[in-house]
Amino acid sequence: MNKKLLLPLLFIFFCFFIVENVDADTCTTKELNTLKQLAYNINFSYELHDDTYNEDHKYYFDVYATNLSNDFYIRISNGLYFDYSDTDNGNLLIPQLAEGRTYSFEIYTSNNTKCEGTKLMTKKVELPYYNDYSQRAECKGIENFDLCQPYYGGYIESEEFFLEQVEKYKQTLKTNDNKEDNSTGSFITNLINFYVDNLAIAIPMTVILLLLIIILIVKLILNRRKSKVKIKI
Repeated sequence: MNKKLLLPLLFIFFCFFIVENVDADTCTTKELNTLKQLAYNINFSYELHDDTYNEDHKYYFDVYATNLSNDFYIRISNGLYFDYSDTDNGNLLIPQLAEGRTYSFEIYTSNNTKCEGTKLMTKKVELPYYNDYSQRAECKGIENFDLCQPYYGGYIESEEFFLEQVEKYKQTLKTNDNKEDNSTGSFITNLINFYVDNLAIAIPMTVILLLLIIILIVKLILNRRKSKVKIKI
């Protein structure tokens, strides 16, 4: 083969080979979009770690992350770092994060991907303050009352304020119950008064209604007897 022709062909071949290897190790837009879609499936939830104060007189929550694969790792705004090796088959427990704070969970691609170290997204988890008044005996039976909610978002200024509001709420419930009883009693009373005040109309109407009921019952009995006779035949 002509040397002049061979050299350009060899050059093209090596260039193609190098490009192929570079592409094999390059993070493509397609792969990055796929990783982002998977990262969206990483979900966070929380629950109270313990319903008693810690030594610093604060409540703490356990945060759970699910669907964490070995393609990702997580950095938290408080400096903690977690990857797939810290999980139980993709389920991650992050224990004892302080109440009343918002934590940012930054999701990065791991060295298991071609896009290593790329920050894909940030998910935030806002941990509430735990309302220890919700454990009080005064809240028994009125758990739906705002100040008896475990994660009441307002401010309870003192125990005296709490007890005062609970008493007011219970009085409101009693008032509502009395209103319902009174409305039922009032309806029956009004019905009796109407009957007494309109005896000239009420008595004939009552007699006619009773007669219609008797006629209906008699017809039903006769129809049943006729159907039994037909069956015997």
